[in-house]
Amino acid sequence: MNDKDNGCMARTQPEQSKCILCDKCTVLYASTNALRLFNVSDEIVPNSDMYKNKDLTQEQTKMLIGMGYEMVSGPNLGAGNGRYFIKNDTGNQGSYHFIMVRLIQEAAHNLKLITKINDYGKMCDVVVQNGFKERIGFEIETGTNNAKSLLIKTERLDMYLKSRVPEHKIKQWFYVVKHKHKKKYVNLHEDVIASGEVTRVLLQFKHKYTDGFCNKHIPSTHCQKYIRDWTP
Repeated sequence: MNDKDNGCMARTQPEQSKCILCDKCTVLYASTNALRLFNVSDEIVPNSDMYKNKDLTQEQTKMLIGMGYEMVSGPNLGAGNGRYFIKNDTGNQGSYHFIMVRLIQEAAHNLKLITKINDYGKMCDVVVQNGFKERIGFEIETGTNNAKSLLIKTERLDMYLKSRVPEHKIKQWFYVVKHKHKKKYVNLHEDVIASGEVTRVLLQFKHKYTDGFCNKHIPSTHCQKYIRDWTP
C-alpha cells in the first residue's frame, strides 16, 4: 500500500493495528499479504469473505449487503452467538461451518500463526503452522454426519499424521464440535474440543506445549462399536 494513499503521510507497518501519527485512517491487520481498510468516509475495500457485525458501521453494513454479503447469526469461539456478514460461495458448507473455520483462522492470525483454509479437498478444514514448522489441523463437525462417514473421515485425516510428504504432514488434528456433541466424538477420535477450547490449543501449539492432547490410534474394533452405538 502506498504511504500516501488515503492522505496518510505516516508509514504504517502491517503489524500495527492503527497508524499512531494519523487519525484519518485505521488499518486492520488481516494477513501477511492482505489489509482491509476502513476510512472515515465509511468506504470499505473488502478482502475477506466474513466480517463481524460489531466491527462495522451502519454505512459499511449497507455497502456489504450491496456487494452480495449476507447477514447471519453464527457461533463464537466460546459461549453465545454473534452476527456476521458473509459471502459463502463454497457451495459445500452451511453458515455455521463456514463461520467457525474463519474464526479459527482469525484466532490463529491473532497469535501470528500461519494458516491455510481447505474449503475443498481431503485435508483438515484449517491447518495451522507454528514457528517450529509444525502443523496441526482443525476439522469442524456440526453433528449431522452419520457414523460411517465420520469413520471414513477420521481414518483419512489420520493418514496425514503419518505422511512422509512435509507439506502434507500434520503433528495432530482436532475435531471441533459443539460442547453437547463431545461425548459422541471422543469414542472415535481422542482429540475432540469444543469451540471455546480452540484458543487454548492454539496458545499451547504456538509455544510447543501440546502434551495435554494425544493422537493415539483407536483400534478398529472400537470404531465398529462406535458405529453401532452412534445416535445422530
